[in-house]
Parts: sequence; structure tokens; C-alpha cells
Amino acid sequence: MDRSIVVSTEVPAFLAEFPKDRIVHLKGYGVKKLCSEDYDEAIISDLRNMLGKDGVIAWDGDLFHATSFTRVLDKLLAATPLRAVAFCFANGRDVFERSWAERARCYDNGSVIHLVLVAEGSDPRLECGEAHQDTAIDDQGWLALGRRALQSTGSSKVVAIGGGGVAGMEAAAAIAENTQWVIYKVHRAGDPSDFGALYERAISEEWTHVEIRLPVKSADGPDDPEPKLWATRQP
Repeated sequence: MDRSIVVSTEVPAFLAEFPKDRIVHLKGYGVKKLCSEDYDEAIISDLRNMLGKDGVIAWDGDLFHATSFTRVLDKLLAATPLRAVAFCFANGRDVFERSWAERARCYDNGSVIHLVLVAEGSDPRLECGEAHQDTAIDDQGWLALGRRALQSTGSSKVVAIGGGGVAGMEAAAAIAENTQWVIYKVHRAGDPSDFGALYERAISEEWTHVEIRLPVKSADGPDDPEPKLWATRQP
């Protein structure tokens, strides 16, 4: 096991020391759904502001992939010394470690991944890391894991780089809770008009616990392809 991945069945004790709004849960588009890197640096800059110098980034054990939101997470950990907490079903440990060990070895700045194994439930991924085909059952598993992770950290902030149906169910479940969601309005790969099920639900259902962040061009000029600012709006 790589030194930069610390495995336990318990939530790290250091979480109790942090203000709940400095523990940020990160979610977003899955594999092959976040191909463009146009907004990566702008999102990373925004995340740094939310986390401050000693915040904690958490996620639901998604595997690293260059075309998912975990690409942004990996860039953040490589550039900023952070403690990261991933939640994973216990039987998915090997798949997780195979995916993240190589990335973790590149974090020479002090970033460490703490992997929390969840005994209840079963990882929907196959040994190769791909999901089973029964998406309805899989979705319920990921929903339960996401809810467990958020309750375990006590975080009051969730950030989503796009998001699909499961993220939408998680956000809906948080309506009556003291949890603020930030959704970056970025399109899914291949369709510039598709901003994901999470965004669509937030808009159509007018969720008051959600803030939408829109990419806008920087002051460097109209030819600058990289947005550096975010406009905000409520659904």
C-alpha cells in the first residue's frame, strides 16, 4: 500500500477539529462525461478559496479518470497540500487503491488520501473498476454511500462539477438539512447544451440550498479561452 493512502474503518479523528464549512465534499460527472479541461484551473482556484489553508476535501471513492471530475480532484491534490478523505465500500478497497496509488505517489507536497472503508453495502463496480449494468440498483448503492459519507464528516458544503441522477437524488435528500450545495454549470461531453441532471433538477425545482456558478470570460479579453471568474445565481 502506498504511504499516501491511509486506510481505516473509522472516520479520521482530525475531522472533528475542522469547521464544517471547511470540509468540502466534491462530486461531479463520471467517466467520459467531463472531457474538456477548459474550466479546471478556475474550479481549482475556487476550491482553494473555499478550503483555505487547512481545509479537507472529501469524496465518495470515485476512481481516478482523466475524463471525470476526479481529474480536477487529482490536480488539486497535486498542487495544494491537503488532507483528502475518500469513502468506499469495503469490498471495493482493492479497486480504489489500484486506481489512486499511482496518483498518490505523485503528491510530493504533503497531500494524503485517507480511505474510509464502509462495511454496509457492496461496491457496484466490477474488479476492473467498471460499473455493473443494473444501474437502478447501482444508483441506490452510490446514493447510500454518498449520504453515509456526508453524515460521517458532518460537512455543510458540497461542491459538484456537473452531476447526474445520483447527485440529484443526494441534493434532493439534503433540502431539509443544513447543507449548502454549489454546482458548476459545465456541460457534459459531446453536448454543449446538456448540463446534467443535477443542474436541471436544481433549476426546475428551484432549490434554495443550491448556488449555481457560471463560467464567465476573464478580463484578459474575448480571445482568452480560459474562464477565471464565476458568476453566481440561485435556481
